[in-house]
Amino acid sequence: MTYQDQIRKLKEEIEELKELVLELRNEVSMIDSEISSVGLEIRAKADTRDVRDAIIRLGEKTNVDARLFL
Repeated sequence: MTYQDQIRKLKEEIEELKELVLELRNEVSMIDSEISSVGLEIRAKADTRDVRDAIIRLGEKTNVDARLFL
């Protein structure tokens, strides 16, 4: 195998590696989006729970049945 053949083979391997890196970047991007989505969902649920708890506490302080507001 000549140097030209080795260089050509290395260039082909580099192109294959570039494609793999691009695929991995896309997968990482999708995973990152999913993680962000789950994080937003968790925050929304926590906010909802906080509001619910606040309504219940307010109901307890004012002797109002908080279930009317939930």
